[in-house]
Amino acid sequence: GITFNQESFETGFGKEFKLIITKTDPLLEKEVELLFLARDNDALLDNAGELKDVLCGRLKIKFIKNIEYVDLNLKFNNLANNQVLAHAMVESYKVEGAFTYEQSFLHGQKLPQPSTLVRKKQVYLKNLALYSGDIDGDDGPGTKTAFKSFWINRAYDTEKFTQEQLLKGIEKEDGNRCTDENGEIKFKILKSALIGSDVVLTISLKDIQSSLLTNNYTDSIQIKIKKNTAVFESFDGIDVSDTGIVEINVNALCTCSRGLTETDFQNLAPNATASDRDSYLNGINIVCNDFGIHTCLEKAHFIAQVLHESANLSATAESNVSATAYGGFPGRGLMQLTYESTYQAYGDFVGDNFTKIENRQKLETAPHSYLSAGWIYTVGKKNDPYNAAKNDDFLEVTARINGAFNGFNDRKTKLTTCKNYLKDLCSEEMLNNNIYNFEDSGISSNTIYSFAWGIWHDSKFTCKSGVTKDDDKAIDGYQKVVDTSTTRRDTYDMTNEDEFSEFKVTENGNEHVYIRTVATQRKNSLEGVNEDESEENNINPINN
Repeated sequence: GITFNQESFETGFGKEFKLIITKTDPLLEKEVELLFLARDNDALLDNAGELKDVLCGRLKIKFIKNIEYVDLNLKFNNLANNQVLAHAMVESYKVEGAFTYEQSFLHGQKLPQPSTLVRKKQVYLKNLALYSGDIDGDDGPGTKTAFKSFWINRAYDTEKFTQEQLLKGIEKEDGNRCTDENGEIKFKILKSALIGSDVVLTISLKDIQSSLLTNNYTDSIQIKIKKNTAVFESFDGIDVSDTGIVEINVNALCTCSRGLTETDFQNLAPNATASDRDSYLNGINIVCNDFGIHTCLEKAHFIAQVLHESANLSATAESNVSATAYGGFPGRGLMQLTYESTYQAYGDFVGDNFTKIENRQKLETAPHSYLSAGWIYTVGKKNDPYNAAKNDDFLEVTARINGAFNGFNDRKTKLTTCKNYLKDLCSEEMLNNNIYNFEDSGISSNTIYSFAWGIWHDSKFTCKSGVTKDDDKAIDGYQKVVDTSTTRRDTYDMTNEDEFSEFKVTENGNEHVYIRTVATQRKNSLEGVNEDESEENNINPINN
């Protein structure tokens, strides 16, 4: 906690010397004894250097804490659209200079607001690990001890304050260190950290919405503070005045830790018009922030699927379908929500009723056109596409969104475009991957998706399009179905398509197509197995 300007020096009897002792830790509070040891100078010709480490002086110094803070007023801008980052929380900060000092605000996440003051403080102190009792609103010994510990840790003499004053003091201590609606936040830093040497202030930001669920969005921002000046220089070179106001642009290279810029969106969606990109840039950033789609890999998958579903941001309503399609609830929004139950579930989520005829078209315009996309991708699909994207499982992402593999080639092309741009910005290795194998995908353990993989790749079924036909891949999907005892039937509109007519069976006057029958017969046919050689084909699929 202390340093010297020199640790050895040459002097002589009766001469003065100056030793500068600097306390580098402002929180140092202890008595230090310095011992001055002398030895002969061996270089002198008339001295043999016999005297070594002779104690010739003793000095005791008592250090006391000097806690003086500087208020920092910070304003954070999101360079994605030059708007303030109003959903950020300072998680911690570190000062590195003459000494290192760290302050953590992990307790700063949104806290419940109990009805009584004591309950509120108990929650606050529990997050600080100062209180371990129940959140019961009882101002008992445990609570009082925790209150005192809070202030003692901050070098306050608690005997000078009443319990009520301590309570009020904690309330004034801003534990929820989140940026306000203007992207501004105020917090304190030790003044002594800014004296004597250049200082690097590293601030760790965390997104509030996702931090309550996950820890996957953190952006470290550096502010360089020059020695003996009041001018702060942010990490991206933007200067600020000596008023103490620091304006930081969150423009980290990698999009894992910031919103998308116009340049980003132009590269991610090159086939969209400039007008459509401008219309949806802010909305896509809001969705990614609010629904926890933060990393470059997650954004690549999400944006690729949105671009396909919306025909490159040009359509928020499904074309060429009747008003009665999907029970009167055709695809709407950037991710094409369908069916009444989905409309209703999204309405429940945002607090509106989209099953009403007059409200359904709201899904076609902002903000619901893009919010519904984030919702269906995460909440509405039980996080399945989102979780698959984190594993770079493109096959499962597509299957979870589409239910099968319509537009598979286009979706993959768009994902490749997104990855090719983002991999130059981000170190995530999976951004370099463009090979997605059936066996490695989550769909290989799902009977229905495996069957879809088969019929969409099967050259026989031209009615299933959007995928380059590949009979070997079709066999892979069919094999998974054959290995099960499923009795699923009438999937993927097979009873209405002529190409499946040879597989139909009549039961109680109704026609059905069993997926295991299709999978077994098509697998055998593609592998050149004669029907007479296949005992499997002689088994009634109903009894399997």
